[in-house]
Amino acid sequence: MPEIGRIRTHILVRSNVTRTCALVGKAAETGKTKGKLNVAQTRILICNSCSGTRDRDAERQAVARALAKAGLAERIELAEHACFNGCQDPVALALQGDGMASYVFSGVDVAADADDIAATCQTYLDSPTGWIEDARPCGRLRLCLRTRIPALQST
Repeated sequence: MPEIGRIRTHILVRSNVTRTCALVGKAAETGKTKGKLNVAQTRILICNSCSGTRDRDAERQAVARALAKAGLAERIELAEHACFNGCQDPVALALQGDGMASYVFSGVDVAADADDIAATCQTYLDSPTGWIEDARPCGRLRLCLRTRIPALQST
């Protein structure tokens, strides 16, 4: 089991970018994961340079607990990154996945919004390309969205 402060996990199975996470979970549950796997990666990146008094360890732990409670700890990597250019409204965070749309949020209270962060991750993973059409399950985080970028399409 990974440490709560530093989670680094991945989706187990992926053959192409349109395969849904439900199929991934089903394959993992049934043990149909033979051979070498292409590992897709989905992650939450929390800005570590946003101003203000912050307890970054407490923020990471709150998000890690919320992801674990939602059953997502094995599917989401939690990491930090410097500056998403949301400095006017800290704290910023990003959500991105291999072959998926990318999102940037700002004005996030990471510890208080941890459950909404996990709900957003679940909604994201439930969408084949990460393009969230109905953001109501994301709670307050839907009001913090600053941009979303569609996935790159391979030619």
